[in-house]
Amino acid sequence: MIAVIVIGAIVVIAVVGYAIAASGSSRSRSSSYSYTPPTPTYRPPVAPTYVTPITPQEIQTTLQRRLGYAWQAEQEATRRRLLDQEAKVSRRLAGAMQTYQFEELKTLHRQSYQTADLVYAQLQDARSASGSLGSAIAGSGAAAAAVRRDKAVIDSFVNQYYNDVLRLNRATGNLRDRIRDNCGTAGQSWYNELMRRREQRRREGR
Repeated sequence: MIAVIVIGAIVVIAVVGYAIAASGSSRSRSSSYSYTPPTPTYRPPVAPTYVTPITPQEIQTTLQRRLGYAWQAEQEATRRRLLDQEAKVSRRLAGAMQTYQFEELKTLHRQSYQTADLVYAQLQDARSASGSLGSAIAGSGAAAAAVRRDKAVIDSFVNQYYNDVLRLNRATGNLRDRIRDNCGTAGQSWYNELMRRREQRRREGR
């Protein structure tokens, strides 16, 4: 009887010991996965960089220096022609169109097309100059800053000039459609031939 009591006591002690050990192990595992928030890192504010606005005068002098005085003078003349042509087309679009005016309207359309071609050629010159400046930028000194500024000025000019020719192209497209719709069979035949030539140039990659 005494032996049974002793064995029972030993079993109870063993069970209690195991439970205490398991509880301690669980607390140990739990504490090993505790979350520690990161220490915030202070970053001082960055002062904003002030960029001097690009003026028409700066565009003019930069184009003269980078593309030549003759090129810049020709470009100014072409832009005046572009704006004048845009105004002519806009005035014509505001009025009525008749079949007997077909030759006059066709000439106006051709003049717009030729003006746009001149502008695109000059835009290509300016883009080439900008690309050359981009390749020439090296380092962070005053010379590199001057080159970057010239490139930014030419890019600004390209964007403005491109928007000018886009406006002319939209007006010219409206004129083309009005000729088709208001100049009888002559206008319709002219329009169809125009579209045929355009598709041919597209296929030839021109």
